[in-house]
Amino acid sequence: MKQPKESVFQLLNQRMVDVKFLLNEEGTKQEKNLEVEVEVKAAPTEKKALVELTLHVNKDMKDQLFNLSIKNQGVFSWENLNEEEVKPYLEENAPAVLLSYIRSTVTNLTLAAGLTPVILPLLNFKNQE
Repeated sequence: MKQPKESVFQLLNQRMVDVKFLLNEEGTKQEKNLEVEVEVKAAPTEKKALVELTLHVNKDMKDQLFNLSIKNQGVFSWENLNEEEVKPYLEENAPAVLLSYIRSTVTNLTLAAGLTPVILPLLNFKNQE
């Protein structure tokens, strides 16, 4: 098997900028019945971009055990890519990278709330509408 090469697209920095978690003590649904909504925003400049991933879980609380909203930002850079070539990196790769940070936070938050730790599913950002 060939060794992977370093990507031309790199994460320089990431940070969590907003987290809201609400426990619904009267909720009846199990944690496995998650309703997940995703928002992705990208603000590219020359060879860098600020990408923001916002994840809403159980946004319409109703009978859910919890709801949460998390916004994470990452600064990404690239070399030798034109605007058209970098577009899939910003729309697919960057959100997938940021999701990995959000997933661990969701697991820790639900555990700290006394719930069964929730492991968010991996998401495919390719060809999303």
